[in-house]
Order: sequence, then structure tokens, then C-alpha cells
Amino acid sequence: MKKVLVTLLLAMSVFAISAKAQVSPGHYAMDFTLTPLNNDGVPVHLYEWLDAGKTVIMDISATWCSPCWSFHNSGILESLWAEHGPGTETDDIRVVYVEGDASTTDADMRGETSGSQGNWLQGTEFPMCNPGSADVALLNEAYQYGYFPTLFIICPNRSVMQLTQANYTKVVNNQAVYKTGAEVYDYLKSITCPELIQYEATYKSLTLAGPTISFNNTFGFNLQVKNTGAMDLDSFTVVLKGDNTTYRSYTWNTKLAPFAYSDAISLTSDQFAAGTSYVSMELIPHSNVDTVASVSRLKVASYSNETKYTFPFTEDFETRND
Repeated sequence: MKKVLVTLLLAMSVFAISAKAQVSPGHYAMDFTLTPLNNDGVPVHLYEWLDAGKTVIMDISATWCSPCWSFHNSGILESLWAEHGPGTETDDIRVVYVEGDASTTDADMRGETSGSQGNWLQGTEFPMCNPGSADVALLNEAYQYGYFPTLFIICPNRSVMQLTQANYTKVVNNQAVYKTGAEVYDYLKSITCPELIQYEATYKSLTLAGPTISFNNTFGFNLQVKNTGAMDLDSFTVVLKGDNTTYRSYTWNTKLAPFAYSDAISLTSDQFAAGTSYVSMELIPHSNVDTVASVSRLKVASYSNETKYTFPFTEDFETRND
């Protein structure tokens, strides 16, 4: 069976749920083409690098971010580019900086504004890109970065994994210091690229249809589902449950290509039984050619009294790969 995964990690308030989640190892990398401010303006085309067998390190940072500036000045990425990038003996690594704040200007990148940490272009040989707001939104949605800096390892098979702080720092005399570029390269060569996730469905958006549920009142979710796997999804089903009882279900029967998403869906019910402990949303992807035995379940705890139930927080998150 091909590797399958359905993921959902949600932070919930009374009124809304955020669908932002870190990408899973094996997440399918979205292609992009960006024009750097340096490097003679030669466009960076991700899939061209990957198809040529290169491992790509993507640094998503912000010019105002102090930890990002510290990492930038560690020289790790510059060392990887200089020693293992184009024209070197190994020629197996590519590096790209992507500005993750859509409000950043080219002047910020050059360190010409008070909000920037410094001149990010000076002495940097690898491509430094400042995408427009539309591209930033697409990249944020595809790679789901929630903090700066976020670093990704993108493998030639187009699978993604994160390069974490533990991978590029070490403890010396009880202090955390940056590793050398050579040490990080050794780490990159020691890991096995994750198997590409063939089928992955996530919520592009997910909000409560109402913050409370009272007898004869409607409660449920408004949502959109996105295909972030490498293969087409032929359909998917979302199921609204109270405890183990199904109250509503809906099947989307239009094929979703990778990175495509469904129309807005509203799945609600006014029939929840008294004493309901949980309301849950299940997301079940379907393929006509492979068995996709995976279900994502979001559980939302309820507080009950004689007249109503409220759902103030996410109590449990479960991903099942059966």
C-alpha cells in the first residue's frame, strides 16, 4: 500500500479554528519560480533543481526577525552553497532564501530601513528572493510555516521535511552554538528522504458554524478541503458526529489535483442528543486506484447544562492510519 496520511492540527477559539499546521515529513513540495534580488536575477525554479537530483534547503525568514538574522550570519547556508552548490565537486545542494513577510520591501532586504536587521544581500551568493504578496500567500498555504525562521529540506523525490534547530546547533560548554556548514552537510547526507505522501487531505479553512449549541439550534463546521498529496483525490467524505453517532455526512465527488481545493462546505445539524460529550469532524479521502485507509478526526469537547452545550476548545486530536 502506498503511504497515506491525513493530517489536521487545529488551535480553536470559541468562534473559529485555525487550519495552519506544520507540514508532515513526506509532504509533497509545491513548485515555485522566484526571481532573486541577487545571483544575477537568475530565476529559481524548484522542480528544475529537484529533477536534476539536487537537495534544496529553503530558508523562510523575515528581515525584521532577530533569530533569522543570527542564523543568516552563522554562514551555514553560505557554506553549503559555496562547498556543495553549483560548480563544486559534489554539486548536490541548492539553497534559497524566501522572504516570508509579504510587507517586506526590497529596501528592507538591502538593510536600508529601520525595520530591517541589516543588509541581507551583502556577501550572500545563494539566491535571495522577496516574493510578492500573492506568492507569499501561496507559499505560506503550501508549506504552512508558522514562525521565522522555518527551514525546509526538499528532497529530489519532492518530499519535504523540516531542518530544525536541533539539526544545525550543538551544545558546547553548556551553550548552544551553531554547527559548521560541514557538520550540517554531514547531517543532510546521513538522513533518508521521507517517502512521498501520495494522498494527503487537509483543511484549507475550518470555522465553527456557531460557538454554542442549544436545543433546536444548528451547530457544525464551515470548511474547505485541500489536496496536499502527490496524487489526485477522486473524492472525499466529511462526517459530522456527536460522540459515536453520525448526524451528517457529505461526499465531494469532483477530482482534486494536488494543491487544488474544494468549494466551501457547510456541515451542520440541529439534532445533537442531550449529554453529547464530543462533536467530531472526520475527513476521509478516496482514490479510485488505491486503497486510502486513513481517517482524520477532530474532536471538540462540549460542556453541557440543562439547556445548551458549548465547545470552547479542542480537547483531542487523532490521526488514524488503518
